[in-house]
Amino acid sequence: MAHPRHAELRGQRPEGEAETGMDGNTRLPREINSSAPAEGSRLAAIKAAVLDAGTYAAGMQAEGRADAIEGCYTAFHLTIWNMLQVEPYRHGWQKAAMLATDLRTRQVLDTLAPSRLETLQLRASALLDLPELMVLQSLEEMQLATATAINLGAPRYNDGDAVGCCLAYWATIQTLVFAPAMRGFPHYARALGLLRQVAEIDPPIFTLDAAAADEYAWTLRQALDAVLALQP
Repeated sequence: MAHPRHAELRGQRPEGEAETGMDGNTRLPREINSSAPAEGSRLAAIKAAVLDAGTYAAGMQAEGRADAIEGCYTAFHLTIWNMLQVEPYRHGWQKAAMLATDLRTRQVLDTLAPSRLETLQLRASALLDLPELMVLQSLEEMQLATATAINLGAPRYNDGDAVGCCLAYWATIQTLVFAPAMRGFPHYARALGLLRQVAEIDPPIFTLDAAAADEYAWTLRQALDAVLALQP
């Protein structure tokens, strides 16, 4: 059974059934997370590098050098992971970025793509959707990041891109789980528990088909909605 469309928080889209099919072509998201990092920040540099990698890969594809693209993306992930590994303190988006670029560990993201190259591209795309959060100070801050992720992912889902929707939700959920609270605040433990339940889902051993990717997008969305429903 098809799910309804994902509602955006900045305005409802028309009611109707969502397209759940995937075209099999992995692509980088058209936009960077609207909680954009400050110009010159480390995260901004990583996102710029992702876009540069995509441009470079497209050039190699046009030149008939598709066999070299996988090696370039592998080197990209190893570089980002090692760069972050030497940071003395790693929280929030930094740890989420390390998770996305750690090629030793299988992630649910890996099950959203049918090939090794597309898996590497999806992991890179997830970096574009990371919010620049390292520590949390309030439930309102968590809910703002949650709302931003929904407003990024819902239009993708409603345009038939369930995988892109998953990336937006996954990136924010992982960031929030890895971002410690500076001090205790009401509902932090509850919100963290809701997000951790979906952040720590074990990846299946098989590639998700369109229906399963759709279901995963809804699993992530329901966790985000539950955090938004908490009263400060």
